Amino acid sequence: MRIAANCLLLASCTVAVSACGGDSTGPGGHRMVAGTAHVVHGASPGSAAASSVTARSLSSVSAASVAPATGYWGISPDQGKATIDSLIFKATDGTVSVAPLSNCSMTYTRGASALTSILDCPFQVASGTYVSLDIALDPTFQLLINDPTNGFFSDPSAASKLSVTAPAAGAQFVSYTAATGGGAIHLVTYFPAPIVVDSLSPPTLTLVVDMIHTVFVTVSGTSLTFDTSRPFPAVQMMASATGVGRAEYYTPSGTALNAKMFGATNNDVGSVRVFYAGTDQPTYLYSPIIGPSSAWAANPSSSPHDATGFRAGGYLGIDGSGTLCWAVPTDFTYSAYTNLRSMAVVSTLGASTTLITQTTATVPPPISGNTYASGCPANTGTDRMTVWLVAR
Repeated sequence: MRIAANCLLLASCTVAVSACGGDSTGPGGHRMVAGTAHVVHGASPGSAAASSVTARSLSSVSAASVAPATGYWGISPDQGKATIDSLIFKATDGTVSVAPLSNCSMTYTRGASALTSILDCPFQVASGTYVSLDIALDPTFQLLINDPTNGFFSDPSAASKLSVTAPAAGAQFVSYTAATGGGAIHLVTYFPAPIVVDSLSPPTLTLVVDMIHTVFVTVSGTSLTFDTSRPFPAVQMMASATGVGRAEYYTPSGTALNAKMFGATNNDVGSVRVFYAGTDQPTYLYSPIIGPSSAWAANPSSSPHDATGFRAGGYLGIDGSGTLCWAVPTDFTYSAYTNLRSMAVVSTLGASTTLITQTTATVPPPISGNTYASGCPANTGTDRMTVWLVAR
């Protein structure tokens, strides 16, 4: 079973930088511009998510057991708390402007409606032209898990912070710390076009919080243990510089709720998180595989790069036939590729589609424009996986 790298995620804050910088100055004498990070809820499972599992009788779900089935489980916390420490804006020449955030601790509720406002966090960033953004997250999260169907309960009194039976006082928040080797977790996005920050050009960034299958638990009998061996943040975040849109989540597990994964280390390989920024075309996508797992609606031959040479790319688009497709590079310089991936989009919660992966070192550029919206390339891949749309 492949262990998918948690590469270059993005998550849940809408960053709107406004033109009220005052007289303060930052690095190099640049004027500081005041902004607000608007934290919003990502894709919502709705009522169809739970019923679709029972209807398909997936073997990954133990619906009436005293304890969950032994194996590796993807968990979608009922609630979660996370703290954004700072936003780090980077320019082509390596110039960095760090925008510390104070009191930017959010609470996510899985069942909330998509794009519900969660929290506003003010900040200041130096004026300039930026090509990428890091979201620096505190690696310690607070999780509440209350799943009597499968036997998962967060319990502060348990040694592992998890129990197969409900605590007398009910499930409570527990701490979960991702493996980082020290310091914050950095979630990175690359802009398809430079972002200009000044008093006349305040940019708007949208970052959308998602906690569907973001936490993983190993089950052995009645023993439940969080997997903190890999640098998986308890939240996924998707970002856009072109406004608020919508998010979707597809998964081979068939549910947005807690589900047993297909292997001992599978962090929902085959799942696809898609963000649309106000149009019918996707802006950003994350689908875990080994190595880079993100794609943007951008052509790497024309997108700006940071000081490392990393940039937006992937040609992400939906063509006239309704096929979503993107290219996966070996790294985010886009000097070489590993895969071409595609799937037909669906619009109904609980509907299925097939994710096709073709292994290839080269991919064709778009027929026209910067994305595959002009036409997805032929995909001859033999790696095919059924996925279900379980949240939007």
